[in-house]
Amino acid sequence: MNRRSAAVALIVFAAVGITVAVFNHRVGKGYEKVSLRLQWIHQAQFAGFYVAKEKGFYREQNIDLTIRPGGIGFNVPTLVALEKEDFGIWVADQVLSSFDREKMPIRAIGTVYSRSLAGFMVRESSGILTPKDFVGKTVGVLHGFDTESIFLELLDRFHVDRSSIKEYPATYNIVPFLHGDVDVWPAYVINEPLSAKENHVEVRVLDPDEFGVHFYSDTLVVNEATLRNKRSLVERFLEASERGWRYALSHTDEAVDIVLRFDPSLNRGHELAMLNALAPYIRSTDPLFGMDPKVWESMAEVLYRQKQISDTSSYLRLNDFTIANEAHQKYHR
Repeated sequence: MNRRSAAVALIVFAAVGITVAVFNHRVGKGYEKVSLRLQWIHQAQFAGFYVAKEKGFYREQNIDLTIRPGGIGFNVPTLVALEKEDFGIWVADQVLSSFDREKMPIRAIGTVYSRSLAGFMVRESSGILTPKDFVGKTVGVLHGFDTESIFLELLDRFHVDRSSIKEYPATYNIVPFLHGDVDVWPAYVINEPLSAKENHVEVRVLDPDEFGVHFYSDTLVVNEATLRNKRSLVERFLEASERGWRYALSHTDEAVDIVLRFDPSLNRGHELAMLNALAPYIRSTDPLFGMDPKVWESMAEVLYRQKQISDTSSYLRLNDFTIANEAHQKYHR
Protein backbone atom coordinates (compact mmCIF):
# COMPACT_ATOMS: atom_id res chain seq x y z
CA MET A 1 0.00 0.00 0.00
CA ASN A 2 1.50 3.37 -0.98
CA ARG A 3 1.42 6.46 1.22
CA ARG A 4 -1.63 7.97 -0.55
CA SER A 5 -3.64 4.74 -0.25
CA ALA A 6 -2.75 4.47 3.40
CA ALA A 7 -3.93 8.02 4.04
CA VAL A 8 -7.27 7.37 2.28
CA ALA A 9 -7.74 4.17 4.26
CA LEU A 10 -7.04 6.03 7.49
CA ILE A 11 -9.62 8.70 6.64
CA VAL A 12 -12.24 6.07 5.80
CA PHE A 13 -11.50 4.17 9.00
CA ALA A 14 -11.79 7.37 11.03
CA ALA A 15 -15.08 8.26 9.37
CA VAL A 16 -16.52 4.84 10.15
CA GLY A 17 -15.32 5.16 13.73
CA ILE A 18 -17.02 8.54 14.11
CA THR A 19 -20.26 7.16 12.65
CA VAL A 20 -20.23 4.22 15.04
CA ALA A 21 -19.45 6.51 17.96
CA VAL A 22 -22.33 8.82 17.10
CA PHE A 23 -24.68 5.84 16.72
CA ASN A 24 -23.57 4.38 20.04
CA HIS A 25 -24.01 7.74 21.74
CA ARG A 26 -27.55 8.04 20.34
CA VAL A 27 -28.88 4.57 21.12
CA GLY A 28 -26.41 3.50 23.78
CA LYS A 29 -24.21 0.44 23.92
CA GLY A 30 -26.82 -1.38 25.97
CA TYR A 31 -30.50 -1.01 26.71
CA GLU A 32 -32.13 -0.72 30.11
CA LYS A 33 -34.60 -3.57 30.35
CA VAL A 34 -37.83 -2.36 31.91
CA SER A 35 -41.44 -3.48 31.98
CA LEU A 36 -44.86 -1.87 31.73
CA ARG A 37 -47.87 -3.66 33.19
CA LEU A 38 -51.19 -2.55 31.71
CA GLN A 39 -54.35 -2.31 33.78
CA TRP A 40 -56.28 -4.39 31.25
CA ILE A 41 -55.83 -6.77 28.34
CA HIS A 42 -54.17 -5.70 25.10
CA GLN A 43 -56.36 -3.25 23.19
CA ALA A 44 -56.29 0.18 21.55
CA GLN A 45 -56.75 1.81 24.95
CA PHE A 46 -52.94 1.48 25.20
CA ALA A 47 -52.09 2.04 21.52
CA GLY A 48 -49.48 4.73 22.07
CA PHE A 49 -47.29 2.46 24.15
CA TYR A 50 -47.39 -0.33 21.58
CA VAL A 51 -46.56 2.13 18.81
CA ALA A 52 -43.63 3.57 20.75
CA LYS A 53 -42.25 0.06 21.19
CA GLU A 54 -42.79 -1.11 17.60
CA LYS A 55 -41.46 2.11 16.04
CA GLY A 56 -38.31 1.95 18.15
CA PHE A 57 -39.00 5.12 20.15
CA TYR A 58 -38.11 3.45 23.45
CA ARG A 59 -34.93 1.98 22.02
CA GLU A 60 -33.90 5.44 20.86
CA GLN A 61 -34.05 6.32 24.55
CA ASN A 62 -31.93 3.27 25.48
CA ILE A 63 -34.98 1.43 26.81
CA ASP A 64 -35.84 -2.17 26.03
CA LEU A 65 -39.50 -2.23 27.09
CA THR A 66 -41.61 -5.31 27.70
CA ILE A 67 -45.36 -4.60 27.73
CA ARG A 68 -47.46 -7.04 29.74
CA PRO A 69 -51.27 -7.23 29.75
CA GLY A 70 -53.24 -6.90 32.95
CA GLY A 71 -56.81 -7.83 33.76
CA ILE A 72 -58.57 -9.79 36.46
CA GLY A 73 -56.12 -11.17 38.99
CA PHE A 74 -53.54 -8.40 38.60
CA ASN A 75 -53.10 -5.51 41.00
CA VAL A 76 -50.70 -3.12 39.32
CA PRO A 77 -49.93 -0.87 42.32
CA THR A 78 -48.91 -3.94 44.31
CA LEU A 79 -46.70 -5.24 41.49
CA VAL A 80 -44.96 -1.87 41.17
CA ALA A 81 -44.64 -1.48 44.94
CA LEU A 82 -42.92 -4.89 45.11
CA GLU A 83 -40.72 -3.95 42.11
CA LYS A 84 -42.14 -6.84 40.09
CA GLU A 85 -42.86 -4.24 37.37
CA ASP A 86 -41.05 -1.00 36.60
CA PHE A 87 -44.02 0.97 35.26
CA GLY A 88 -47.72 0.33 35.58
CA ILE A 89 -51.12 1.71 34.60
CA TRP A 90 -54.05 1.68 37.02
CA VAL A 91 -57.19 3.69 37.75
CA ALA A 92 -56.35 6.89 39.61
CA ASP A 93 -58.68 6.58 42.60
CA GLN A 94 -57.37 3.09 43.39
CA VAL A 95 -53.78 4.29 43.01
CA LEU A 96 -54.47 7.00 45.58
CA SER A 97 -56.27 4.69 48.00
CA SER A 98 -53.48 2.08 47.74
CA PHE A 99 -50.87 4.74 48.40
CA ASP A 100 -52.74 6.23 51.35
CA ARG A 101 -54.32 3.17 52.98
CA GLU A 102 -51.59 0.59 52.39
CA LYS A 103 -48.64 3.01 52.44
CA MET A 104 -47.36 1.61 49.15
CA PRO A 105 -44.00 2.99 47.96
CA ILE A 106 -45.39 4.15 44.61
CA ARG A 107 -45.56 7.47 42.80
CA ALA A 108 -47.88 8.70 40.05
CA ILE A 109 -46.02 10.32 37.15
CA GLY A 110 -48.85 11.07 34.72
CA THR A 111 -52.32 10.29 33.49
CA VAL A 112 -52.92 8.99 29.99
CA TYR A 113 -56.20 10.83 29.44
CA SER A 114 -57.22 14.40 30.22
CA ARG A 115 -60.04 13.14 32.47
CA SER A 116 -61.76 9.98 33.53
CA LEU A 117 -63.23 7.76 30.82
CA ALA A 118 -65.70 6.28 33.30
CA GLY A 119 -69.41 6.81 32.78
CA PHE A 120 -72.80 5.15 33.04
CA MET A 121 -74.37 3.69 29.91
CA VAL A 122 -78.15 3.75 29.43
CA ARG A 123 -80.40 3.04 26.51
CA GLU A 124 -81.26 6.09 24.44
CA SER A 125 -84.95 5.38 25.00
CA SER A 126 -84.65 4.83 28.77
CA GLY A 127 -85.53 8.34 29.89
CA ILE A 128 -82.61 8.23 32.33
CA LEU A 129 -80.97 11.65 32.15
CA THR A 130 -79.44 12.20 35.59
CA PRO A 131 -78.56 10.07 38.63
CA LYS A 132 -81.94 11.03 40.12
CA ASP A 133 -83.47 8.79 37.48
CA PHE A 134 -81.63 5.77 38.95
CA VAL A 135 -84.42 5.45 41.51
CA GLY A 136 -86.37 2.24 40.93
CA LYS A 137 -83.91 1.09 38.29
CA THR A 138 -81.42 -1.79 38.15
CA VAL A 139 -77.90 -0.38 38.16
CA GLY A 140 -74.75 -2.36 37.48
CA VAL A 141 -71.98 -1.84 40.03
CA LEU A 142 -68.42 -2.92 39.28
CA HIS A 143 -66.91 -3.29 42.72
CA GLY A 144 -63.39 -2.09 43.42
CA PHE A 145 -63.03 0.26 40.48
CA ASP A 146 -63.52 3.95 39.80
CA THR A 147 -67.06 3.54 38.54
CA GLU A 148 -68.14 2.36 42.00
CA SER A 149 -66.53 5.37 43.71
CA ILE A 150 -68.12 7.71 41.19
CA PHE A 151 -71.51 5.96 41.46
CA LEU A 152 -71.59 6.43 45.25
CA GLU A 153 -70.60 10.09 44.92
CA LEU A 154 -73.34 10.74 42.36
CA LEU A 155 -75.96 9.20 44.65
CA ASP A 156 -74.77 11.44 47.46
CA ARG A 157 -74.78 14.61 45.35
CA PHE A 158 -78.26 13.93 44.01
CA HIS A 159 -79.59 12.81 47.40
CA VAL A 160 -80.61 9.40 46.07
CA ASP A 161 -81.30 6.73 48.69
CA ARG A 162 -79.17 3.74 47.79
CA SER A 163 -81.90 1.38 48.98
CA SER A 164 -84.18 2.77 46.25
CA ILE A 165 -81.93 1.17 43.61
CA LYS A 166 -81.56 -2.48 42.73
CA GLU A 167 -77.82 -3.05 42.39
CA TYR A 168 -76.54 -5.67 39.99
CA PRO A 169 -73.03 -7.14 40.35
CA ALA A 170 -71.55 -6.08 37.03
CA THR A 171 -68.73 -7.83 35.21
CA TYR A 172 -66.99 -6.97 31.95
CA ASN A 173 -69.68 -8.80 29.96
CA ILE A 174 -72.45 -6.38 28.94
CA VAL A 175 -74.93 -9.09 27.86
CA PRO A 176 -77.26 -8.37 30.84
CA PHE A 177 -77.48 -4.76 29.66
CA LEU A 178 -78.04 -5.76 26.05
CA HIS A 179 -80.84 -8.11 27.11
CA GLY A 180 -82.53 -5.33 29.09
CA ASP A 181 -81.99 -6.95 32.50
CA VAL A 182 -79.95 -3.96 33.70
CA ASP A 183 -80.94 -0.32 33.11
CA VAL A 184 -77.63 1.40 33.89
CA TRP A 185 -74.23 -0.10 33.14
CA PRO A 186 -70.81 1.13 34.35
CA ALA A 187 -68.68 1.78 31.28
CA TYR A 188 -65.57 3.25 29.81
CA VAL A 189 -66.71 5.61 27.08
CA ILE A 190 -64.14 4.15 24.67
CA ASN A 191 -65.32 0.56 24.97
CA GLU A 192 -68.75 -0.62 26.18
CA PRO A 193 -70.78 1.97 24.23
CA LEU A 194 -68.98 0.81 21.08
CA SER A 195 -69.91 -2.80 21.84
CA ALA A 196 -73.54 -1.79 22.38
CA LYS A 197 -73.61 -0.03 19.03
CA GLU A 198 -72.08 -3.07 17.36
CA ASN A 199 -75.02 -5.02 18.80
CA HIS A 200 -77.50 -2.46 17.39
CA VAL A 201 -78.40 -0.98 20.79
CA GLU A 202 -78.54 2.81 20.82
CA VAL A 203 -77.10 4.24 24.02
CA ARG A 204 -75.92 7.41 25.64
CA VAL A 205 -73.44 7.81 28.47
CA LEU A 206 -74.03 9.86 31.60
CA ASP A 207 -70.75 11.73 32.04
CA PRO A 208 -69.78 12.30 35.71
CA ASP A 209 -67.87 15.43 34.68
CA GLU A 210 -71.16 17.03 33.69
CA PHE A 211 -72.43 16.45 37.24
CA GLY A 212 -69.34 17.94 38.88
CA VAL A 213 -67.51 14.70 39.69
CA HIS A 214 -63.99 15.05 38.32
CA PHE A 215 -61.73 11.99 38.31
CA TYR A 216 -58.79 10.65 36.36
CA SER A 217 -58.65 7.09 35.06
CA ASP A 218 -55.52 5.50 33.49
CA THR A 219 -52.57 6.60 35.64
CA LEU A 220 -48.88 5.79 35.19
CA VAL A 221 -47.08 4.70 38.36
CA VAL A 222 -43.52 3.81 39.32
CA ASN A 223 -41.83 2.67 42.50
CA GLU A 224 -40.68 5.63 44.58
CA ALA A 225 -37.10 4.29 44.47
CA THR A 226 -37.19 4.22 40.68
CA LEU A 227 -38.33 7.82 40.54
CA ARG A 228 -35.71 8.88 43.07
CA ASN A 229 -32.74 6.95 41.70
CA LYS A 230 -33.55 6.70 37.99
CA ARG A 231 -35.35 9.93 37.19
CA SER A 232 -33.68 10.11 33.79
CA LEU A 233 -35.11 6.69 32.92
CA VAL A 234 -38.60 7.83 33.90
CA GLU A 235 -38.24 11.00 31.81
CA ARG A 236 -37.03 9.02 28.81
CA PHE A 237 -39.91 6.57 29.20
CA LEU A 238 -42.43 9.42 29.22
CA GLU A 239 -40.71 11.15 26.31
CA ALA A 240 -40.84 8.02 24.14
CA SER A 241 -44.40 7.24 25.24
CA GLU A 242 -45.59 10.72 24.29
CA ARG A 243 -43.99 10.33 20.88
CA GLY A 244 -45.76 6.98 20.49
CA TRP A 245 -49.15 8.44 21.31
CA ARG A 246 -48.67 11.43 18.98
CA TYR A 247 -47.73 9.05 16.18
CA ALA A 248 -50.66 6.72 16.91
CA LEU A 249 -53.20 9.54 16.72
CA SER A 250 -51.85 10.77 13.39
CA HIS A 251 -51.49 7.27 11.88
CA THR A 252 -54.56 5.47 13.21
CA ASP A 253 -54.67 2.65 10.65
CA GLU A 254 -51.02 1.80 11.23
CA ALA A 255 -51.51 2.09 15.00
CA VAL A 256 -54.37 -0.42 14.93
CA ASP A 257 -52.24 -2.80 12.87
CA ILE A 258 -49.64 -2.58 15.62
CA VAL A 259 -52.26 -3.20 18.33
CA LEU A 260 -53.33 -6.36 16.50
CA ARG A 261 -49.76 -7.67 16.58
CA PHE A 262 -50.06 -7.80 20.36
CA ASP A 263 -53.35 -9.71 20.13
CA PRO A 264 -54.36 -10.93 16.64
CA SER A 265 -57.73 -12.10 17.99
CA LEU A 266 -58.95 -8.53 18.42
CA ASN A 267 -61.61 -7.11 16.10
CA ARG A 268 -59.96 -4.49 13.90
CA GLY A 269 -63.09 -2.40 13.46
CA HIS A 270 -63.71 -2.24 17.21
CA GLU A 271 -60.10 -1.28 17.93
CA LEU A 272 -60.14 1.47 15.29
CA ALA A 273 -63.39 2.83 16.74
CA MET A 274 -61.82 2.73 20.21
CA LEU A 275 -58.76 4.64 19.05
CA ASN A 276 -60.91 7.30 17.40
CA ALA A 277 -63.09 7.56 20.51
CA LEU A 278 -60.16 8.11 22.87
CA ALA A 279 -58.35 10.64 20.67
CA PRO A 280 -60.14 13.75 22.06
CA TYR A 281 -59.15 12.81 25.61
CA ILE A 282 -55.48 12.82 24.62
CA ARG A 283 -55.34 15.71 22.18
CA SER A 284 -56.77 18.04 24.83
CA THR A 285 -53.80 17.39 27.14
CA ASP A 286 -50.67 19.53 26.89
CA PRO A 287 -48.28 18.25 27.95
CA LEU A 288 -49.42 14.73 27.37
CA PHE A 289 -49.54 12.88 30.74
CA GLY A 290 -49.77 16.24 32.52
CA MET A 291 -51.91 16.20 35.67
CA ASP A 292 -54.08 18.92 37.22
CA PRO A 293 -53.69 19.04 41.01
CA LYS A 294 -57.29 20.27 41.29
CA VAL A 295 -58.61 17.02 39.80
CA TRP A 296 -56.54 14.99 42.27
CA GLU A 297 -57.78 17.19 45.10
CA SER A 298 -61.38 16.62 43.98
CA MET A 299 -60.83 12.85 43.89
CA ALA A 300 -59.18 12.93 47.31
CA GLU A 301 -62.16 14.71 48.85
CA VAL A 302 -64.55 12.11 47.42
CA LEU A 303 -62.42 9.18 48.61
CA TYR A 304 -62.03 10.74 52.04
CA ARG A 305 -65.81 11.05 52.43
CA GLN A 306 -66.11 7.39 51.40
CA LYS A 307 -63.43 6.45 53.96
CA GLN A 308 -61.16 5.05 51.25
CA ILE A 309 -58.31 7.34 52.33
CA SER A 310 -57.38 8.89 55.66
CA ASP A 311 -55.78 12.12 54.51
CA THR A 312 -57.05 14.45 51.78
CA SER A 313 -53.54 15.85 51.22
CA SER A 314 -51.92 12.48 50.49
CA TYR A 315 -52.30 13.07 46.73
CA LEU A 316 -49.59 15.74 47.05
CA ARG A 317 -47.12 13.11 48.26
CA LEU A 318 -48.26 10.56 45.68
CA ASN A 319 -47.85 12.69 42.59
CA ASP A 320 -44.89 14.15 40.75
CA PHE A 321 -46.59 17.01 38.93
CA THR A 322 -43.43 18.24 37.14
CA ILE A 323 -41.89 15.21 35.47
CA ALA A 324 -44.38 14.99 32.59
CA ASN A 325 -43.66 18.59 31.66
CA GLU A 326 -39.91 17.99 31.86
CA ALA A 327 -40.19 15.03 29.50
CA HIS A 328 -42.48 17.01 27.20
CA GLN A 329 -39.97 19.84 26.92
CA LYS A 330 -37.22 17.39 25.98
CA TYR A 331 -39.47 15.81 23.37
CA HIS A 332 -39.98 19.22 21.74
CA ARG A 333 -36.41 20.44 22.01
